[in-house]
Parts: sequence; structure tokens; C-alpha cells
Amino acid sequence: MSESWNVSGSRGLLRVHMPSLATISNWSTYEVNFNLGNHASIQPFIRSLVLPSNYSTGEKIILNVVPADGITIMTVEYSFNKGATWRAAEKTPAGYPLIAGAADQLDIRITGTDANGNIYKYTSPAAALSGQVKLSVAPQSVAGTPGQTVEIKGRLTTIEGTGLKGLAVSLSDGNNLQYTSPDESGNFSFAYQITTVPQDLVITSAAAGVYKAESVHVLISGANAAVPVSTSLGMVNFTTSSGTITDLINVPPDGMQCPADGLIFPYGMFSYNIEGLAPSATAYVTITTPTPIPMGSTVFKCQNGNLVDFSQFAQQPDPNTFILTLKDGGQGDADGVANGTIVDPCGMAFADTSRHRSSSAQIPRVQGPAPIANVVIQSASLSAAKVAAGAMVTITAEVANKGTADGITQIKLYVNGEEEAHQGVSVKSGGAKSVVFTVSRDEPGRYTVYVGSVSAGSFTVDEFVNPDLILYISLLLLLLALILGAAYIVRTRLQEY
Repeated sequence: MSESWNVSGSRGLLRVHMPSLATISNWSTYEVNFNLGNHASIQPFIRSLVLPSNYSTGEKIILNVVPADGITIMTVEYSFNKGATWRAAEKTPAGYPLIAGAADQLDIRITGTDANGNIYKYTSPAAALSGQVKLSVAPQSVAGTPGQTVEIKGRLTTIEGTGLKGLAVSLSDGNNLQYTSPDESGNFSFAYQITTVPQDLVITSAAAGVYKAESVHVLISGANAAVPVSTSLGMVNFTTSSGTITDLINVPPDGMQCPADGLIFPYGMFSYNIEGLAPSATAYVTITTPTPIPMGSTVFKCQNGNLVDFSQFAQQPDPNTFILTLKDGGQGDADGVANGTIVDPCGMAFADTSRHRSSSAQIPRVQGPAPIANVVIQSASLSAAKVAAGAMVTITAEVANKGTADGITQIKLYVNGEEEAHQGVSVKSGGAKSVVFTVSRDEPGRYTVYVGSVSAGSFTVDEFVNPDLILYISLLLLLLALILGAAYIVRTRLQEY
């Protein structure tokens, strides 16, 4: 509390500043303007004052003010524009009615006069009566990859647009929590390091005083950076509008499982997954080729040993670009399950005009969820459990397709948890194949091997001693023995003389 005295002629003025009744962030001013020759009772001239806690635009607010004993005249004024203009409130049996405008602050000014002519004045800003705040964040959708740091900016204001400096704003990803505070204009920002995609972030302004809490969501999705794959004609790039492309491989034209009678697949077929999607989400995949493909070409799927026309869900805006519309659990998703992952084997082709194709051969079109391919690793084994340094170890994985559609997948080999190699494999529905890897190690020790998530066991590299070194050491020991023997004989004969 602070106070000041002013004396001018025969009158004095006392100002007392104290916390407002409505919020601790503002201060009330209480003035007593009195005659020096008269008795001035320096005490509150208001017995009770009830301010509204909240309101809606156009609502009638009733302000209840009861003057203290001895107050003969009282006027009540109010302002909804922070004191720029004041209106006098008319007293009614119910109190002082005020018509609320589209404002977030109500200022009250009360003046009273006692029988001795002393004038009392009370002024108090009542802060945000509505309690509503505006919390805006941009962008509300961020593309990125795990480990990347992105900036998320926002602004916190009253309903009139005034910045709310000092109020706490938090960002939560469900595991970690960050806090910041807006500046005078209400602006704030977070530097967030992406841990996984997709990720739903919640930004919340804390409730404080009469201000209510407010929340907005920000979606972190997989970055749409191009994922390249090598083909015989050069690098082909894949991008996705959401999720993350994984396990992208190319099957060359001569390795395709589906017959391509009358069609040319210049790049063969591709297989990839889109992971990190919300279940049943739609993803738009853009394929960019290094050399042009004739306009009007068709995108096909290879299912159950047959080609399926996917052109209903594909576009070719130019000779080097194809855009596919894929739906998790729907069109283009080979596993047919809305599980947040799209499995898409596809290829682009055009008619081989050099060959006659039967007009009766009809390629079916994709109308809904595709048959399911389920390529799994059944077992994995090692050719040896113990080898010498530098010796080769063969790892054999047995792969089977238990699904109803032909499948293409990528088999990865891990040694001591690190990816060592990978191979693409195409397996017909109900079929099986063996996938073979070879590795070697020069350093002695034990090495654990996995193919995918299936253990192949471990092998040990023995300590290895060079046989030439053993020969050299043996010869050296023999030479040393001869020298010692000769020395002994010479010493013995000298002693005899």
C-alpha cells in the first residue's frame, strides 16, 4: 500500500492505492478530498461493493454498492473502454444496472460526499469480466522428422485483442511439458524438438485471476522430404503428404511377379510402406521419375499374380510425375487394415505398341480394399557358431507369404543391433523363399545376428595367432637353447683345466 498527501489552501487530498477487488494485477485508487478545518473520517465510504465475475455481450450487469453511514450523496460511473468515456449509472431498487458491450474490462468510479463536505472517490479497474481469452497458434500443422527442432509461434490476448503479458502458456506432447510467457503484445514462441511422428501437441494458456484457460492443438506430421530409390534408369523420388515412407525398394522389370503382356514397365515395380498415419487416414504420394513416361500411362498393382488397374486413384500431371491417393485400410493399402500403415506395391506402365494385345484381356480396376499380402520371416540360421578372423559366415532366412496377395518386402540383417545389409524380395501368395546374407569380422568377439525381428543366433570370432609367428618363435627358442648348451660345454671344459 502507498499513500500521498497534498495540501492546497484550505483543503487536503489523500490518495491510497491498494489491490483491486477484482484482480491482483490492477490497483484501486481511493481518494479523500476534505476540508482542513473539518473533521475527515479516513475510512472506506463504501460498506459493500459487489462486482460481476463474468458476463456476456449485451447482458445487463447489476452492480451492488452500499454506502457507509454518513455518506449523503453517491454517484456511480462506469466505463467499458478503459476510462476513455464514462457513463453515469442510474440507481434502482436492484442496484446499478450496466449494459455490457463487447468489452473485456469494466472500470468503476464511485464518488461520495459526507455531511461535512468531504469528497470520497473510489476508482477500480475490474479486469476481464468475460474471462475469455484468444489463443492463436501458427502453424497448426508442422511437418518434420524425429530429432528436428521446429518453432511454434502464438499470441494470447483478451477478447478485445489486448496482449496478456505474463500469463503462463504451456506446450505438452503427453510426456514433456514446456512453459513460456507472452510479451506485451501477447506474442510467444516454443522451440520443440520432435520425438516421434505423428504427434499431437497441446498448447494451453493457464487460468489466472478471472481469465479462463484456453487450449489449441498442433499436429506434427512426417516430413514430406523426397525418399529416393535407385533404378536402372536413375533415381526415382517418392514423397508423401503425411506419415513417413519406409522400406522403399525397386523390383526391376525382369524381376516382376505379374505378367506384363502388352505393357512396358520402364521402372518395374516399387514397394514401400507409409507409417505413422492416423487410422483410416488418406495420404497423397507423389512419384517423380528422372526420364519421362508417356502421358496417359497407367498405375498398376500386382495382386495374386495379376495386374490390377489403379488409374482411378492416380493422376499424371506431367510426363515425369504421378500422384496416388491412398487410404489406410482402403484403396491402395495392400494389408487392407486401418492400422496407421499403408502397404503399397505399384508400378507405372504404358502400352507396348510393337506387340498386339488381345482386346479381350481385361485388367480389373481397384474398387476397394485390396487383397492382403503377409510376407513374414519364419526362421533364420547361421552356417557356423565359431570362425576364425576374416572367415565368412552365411545367414539364411526362410521367408513366406501367408497372405492372399503377392507381396514385396525388404529383409534387413542386423549384427549387434546395427543394420548390416538388406535385400528386396518378392513372394507369391502362399509361396516361400530363402534369403541369404554373408558377413565376416576381423575382430575377436561374439556377434549377435537378427534377420528382421527373428534371431539367427550368434557366432564367435576366435583369437587368431599367425602360424609364421609360431615358427619364428620356435626357431628363436631353439637357437637360444643351442647357445646356452654351447656356453655350458665351454664353461665345463675351462673348469677342467
